[in-house]
Amino acid sequence: MQSQYRLPNKLGLLVKEVFPQSSAQISGLRPSDVIVRLNSTAMAGNLEQAVGLLRSFSVGQRVPLTIYRDGQKQSLMLPILPLIKESNKQFETIYSAVKFETNHLRVILTKPKGEGRFPALLLLQGDACRSVEFPYEKEGIYPLIDSLTRRGIATVRMERAGQGDSQGVPCGSSFRTDVGSYQACLNYLKQQAFIDSANVFLYGYDIGGIIAPMIARESPVRGIIVFGTHSRSRYEYDLANLRVMNELGSVAWRWLAKQGPMPYDSVETITQTYAAALHSFLVKKQTPQQVIEEYPEVKTYFSYFLKNYPYYHELSAVNIARQWQLAKTNVLALRGAADYLTFVEDHQLITRIVNGQGANQAAYREVPQTDHDLNRVDTYQQSVVARKMGSKDKNYGIVDMIYAWINERVDDRLSRKN
Repeated sequence: MQSQYRLPNKLGLLVKEVFPQSSAQISGLRPSDVIVRLNSTAMAGNLEQAVGLLRSFSVGQRVPLTIYRDGQKQSLMLPILPLIKESNKQFETIYSAVKFETNHLRVILTKPKGEGRFPALLLLQGDACRSVEFPYEKEGIYPLIDSLTRRGIATVRMERAGQGDSQGVPCGSSFRTDVGSYQACLNYLKQQAFIDSANVFLYGYDIGGIIAPMIARESPVRGIIVFGTHSRSRYEYDLANLRVMNELGSVAWRWLAKQGPMPYDSVETITQTYAAALHSFLVKKQTPQQVIEEYPEVKTYFSYFLKNYPYYHELSAVNIARQWQLAKTNVLALRGAADYLTFVEDHQLITRIVNGQGANQAAYREVPQTDHDLNRVDTYQQSVVARKMGSKDKNYGIVDMIYAWINERVDDRLSRKN
């Protein structure tokens, strides 16, 4: 980035997009600007750092920015504006909140037009700490929310602590807190007058697919849909995942950009090292720093866990198979055919566990031309590039699959209402 944007050093935060009517647009920021200083703090290229600093200012204040544009240093003033709320003319968007222990968490519901009680879908996100509110561009999971609500299914999302205006134990600090927070959200959803509490469903993405059966044990649901999750132990999953990523060259982008995929003998060597390192981290519960000291060659990968390693220690202690045994509900396990981050085996294992419990039925379906982020791609290699470049070409075929599955299981079929 330093040479491409003609910066004095490697530090800075790249502006990829500027939304209309936002603080950034009013300040004069443009795509491809690089923010090197916010107020008096140098930017290290960490978005969390910038968000944390911005939260310390109040509405109405103006914050000095130092940027580089086309290699030239400039100064701007960023006005702190009130948050714009999400809205949609086709249905009602309701802002509310739930509390779990010291966490005060924003909840966003969408209510279909009309009277009566509606089936509902609670969306559980993965481990990435990002907002699930869409006041500007309707991207990410919003097309799923939009389509389902228009067709008579209410939805609810929860902002994890530190995202949006949710407050409490920082996102990514505690898996137990995530589970408890989503449990509180599910209980809140069932209490709403416009929700048919007998027809509540869960959609778990990534790690949300592990949390889903855990909260369904405590508060039964009509069904669970998971997409791109895992059901084996975290140690088994991470090791298999690292092997695939090393084969693709996606752990170190230099392999893809300069040398292509990593040679297989190198993959085997590094996988053996990661196996030992992951065992120390997830089984022995060592800190990432302790792991890096013993295995310096894994520093790049394990540096990601330096701040949030207790979350993964807690997660690795969960017997995921047992959670699915006790959930006792219908399940649809979905996986993108081009998702190199997850495995067919994990999704099929979920269906075997659930179907082995008796009457409740589970099914596995593959979503063609889709990867972990719903990018429209055909191969793992294409997915690596699409995820790196932030592709906007999405495949939302998953939406109709989810709607049809829910419709088949709702007591009063939605198709008779539409």
